[in-house]
Amino acid sequence: MKALLLAGGRGTRLHPLTTNQPKPMLPVLGRPWLEYLVKLLADNGIKQLVFSLCHCPEIIIDHFGDGSSFGVEIEYVIEETQLGTGGAIKMASPKLSDTFLAFNADIVTDINLRELLAFHEQNQALGTLALTPVSNPSSYGVVRLGKKGRIHEFIEKPQLPAATVALINAGVYVFNQELVAMIPDGRPVSIEREIFPLLIEKGKPMYGYNGSFYWLDMGTHKRYLQLHRHILTGRFQPPYQAPASGIWIHPTSRVESFSTLRAPCFVGPGCHIASGVELGPMVVLGENIKVEGGSIIRDSVLWEGASVGSRTLLEQVIVGKGVRIADGDHLSSVALAD
Repeated sequence: MKALLLAGGRGTRLHPLTTNQPKPMLPVLGRPWLEYLVKLLADNGIKQLVFSLCHCPEIIIDHFGDGSSFGVEIEYVIEETQLGTGGAIKMASPKLSDTFLAFNADIVTDINLRELLAFHEQNQALGTLALTPVSNPSSYGVVRLGKKGRIHEFIEKPQLPAATVALINAGVYVFNQELVAMIPDGRPVSIEREIFPLLIEKGKPMYGYNGSFYWLDMGTHKRYLQLHRHILTGRFQPPYQAPASGIWIHPTSRVESFSTLRAPCFVGPGCHIASGVELGPMVVLGENIKVEGGSIIRDSVLWEGASVGSRTLLEQVIVGKGVRIADGDHLSSVALAD
């Protein structure tokens, strides 16, 4: 069994954070999200991976290499132009097993992959989609199920009442190569709009796995902050040690006296918190971050090497790698990057 990680998107809704880096490499508790996903796969016994890349591919290749330091084997496929989900799967298919997993690499989940694969095999499916319930599903592809989870219909981005709860495509798939053979070669293909409806029309066995698992599309600034809130409060536990609902300070960091840390918050390695700082709740500091005296930071995420001047106020702010916040700045609901 191999897994394909689709990591080629430009992440435009997350600009400027993703202008010069792939979305799946955004740090979560100081680690690139893609590391968590690789560990999830390895922990489920899937250690042969193929990465499909397009935007800033060298960043992912330089970080993961052949995968050996992460306990997996990694091959790479690079799209010269964006091919969509279907086109990327088609391009990577010669490197994949007869049955394989495919992941949108920016999806955050703790899905039980063994259960998903068993469900696919039990139903002798051509393709199986992991499904998750959301309210207001108008930004997603809605799936209508029949008996035993067989998919009857795909409705792409429907206009539904705001309070509607529906099952959507969660961006985690099990596919057989027979399905891949139906994807046109050499052009961009939307598997959701072109291939899935065609398969249903032809009566092919397509199934939806509606399990119980955490799921979040972290594709906006708001949801990226929400992910960190969910981790800090214990709603989501990624496959690395994360802080409990409290205050987590790395032993190499220094917090001076007369500072106040409000739970939950996370202070990564090598940070310096000056006297008189108020930190938290819902704050994550990456590596080697400096916060000067009298500053207040709430509900924010700061990346490696960022620094915050004195007497600043940050609320719902994402501070990119190495960014300096000037003395006295008051910032709210903004993302900053070099």
